[in-house]
Amino acid sequence: MNVTRVQQTTERHRNPLAHLPETERYHLLSNDRRRHVLDALAGVDGTMDARRLAERVGELSEPGGGDVDVEAILLALHHVHLPKLADADVVTYDPETRDVAPVAHNDD
Repeated sequence: MNVTRVQQTTERHRNPLAHLPETERYHLLSNDRRRHVLDALAGVDGTMDARRLAERVGELSEPGGGDVDVEAILLALHHVHLPKLADADVVTYDPETRDVAPVAHNDD
């Protein structure tokens, strides 16, 4: 594997949106919740329960420990943000089990 290929592969693992057109990347990142989801899933191998993800998103949105409505966050993730990220092939989301996982994009 040459250096350029290693750099491209590393970039794709570091940036889960690298496979998307620029305008779609900007659209997905235009929302705080979706940015927090991507931050919470960074470095996750395997799946994360949507409730735990909602808790983590709440922690990221209120770093001072303010009041966070985890149920409202979970509802928004379930109905809006996770399906949108799944449609863009950034995460996998099973609405029945509520398991979420980042999608690794490889050039292999």
